[in-house]
Amino acid sequence: MDARWKRVLPVMLAVLVLPVQGEDLTGRWRGNDGGVYYLRQVGSELWAYGENAPSQPAWSNVMHGVVYGSQIRLQWADVPKGRAAGSGYMHLEVAPDGRLIARHRVGAFAGSEWVREAAMAPPPAAARIESLAWVGMVADKVGDWGQGRPDSRPDGHFTLRLELGGQAEIVSVALYSANEAGNPTGGQVWHSRNPAYWVLGVFRDGRQLNASHAATLGLHGGRFGLDLYANDSGWFRAGQPFLAEVELADGTKLKSLVKVTAAPAATAPPPAATPGAQPAPTKDEKDPMKELLKGIFGK
Repeated sequence: MDARWKRVLPVMLAVLVLPVQGEDLTGRWRGNDGGVYYLRQVGSELWAYGENAPSQPAWSNVMHGVVYGSQIRLQWADVPKGRAAGSGYMHLEVAPDGRLIARHRVGAFAGSEWVREAAMAPPPAAARIESLAWVGMVADKVGDWGQGRPDSRPDGHFTLRLELGGQAEIVSVALYSANEAGNPTGGQVWHSRNPAYWVLGVFRDGRQLNASHAATLGLHGGRFGLDLYANDSGWFRAGQPFLAEVELADGTKLKSLVKVTAAPAATAPPPAATPGAQPAPTKDEKDPMKELLKGIFGK
């Protein structure tokens, strides 16, 4: 090999493998697993700590990796502040809108998408519940307590239409028995997040957002509808008010009240015809036998 190449080649190889730095990822991020993650980037190296609660978390973990432009390769491991004890590695990508998206995961890591909290605009003032309606008790989607699967009993079914404007995270939806003024009363509560109550099944476009109690229902935006299913506790009686409460990640709570209505009365079926019997003629119909006798006897 030429002496010049011996001097230049190591430099060229170093340039080829040198991580390309993009936007600094340092900051506080929120994952779609309900956790908060604290990231620190120094050059091309990235460190992170995540937890699902500041006090007695179910899980907490640390990560370390390298940033290559929009690609991130890192290792992660749970730490004993939480109860989980997993480990593995991940390949993340920085999306054009600034989100971090997991493209490949090894190990029991629940999160797959992260949003920098500083970049999460608060929901606009127009964020509201457009409508809440009682549908009835014809479908079975969830059971009692944390059972997010059918249990062969029809559920109370409500439809909820929301207007959030920009993207916002829905952390929970709850349903309360209430009085006419909209205050919770009677002690009947179904909740998508709090395991102290029966699970409230939340569906969007036919897809279940929570198989049981979940830390978050994900990011949503614009106008959309949700279907709510609550296992029957005996309270879905005509005239009973229920309060729906939607909580967003910034603490905003949207509320709406609806009353259970009576099921429409079933239409009585027509009486069954007696086999072989002829229907009685109407006033406008002529009896063929009478017409024949009239022609013979003139009456």
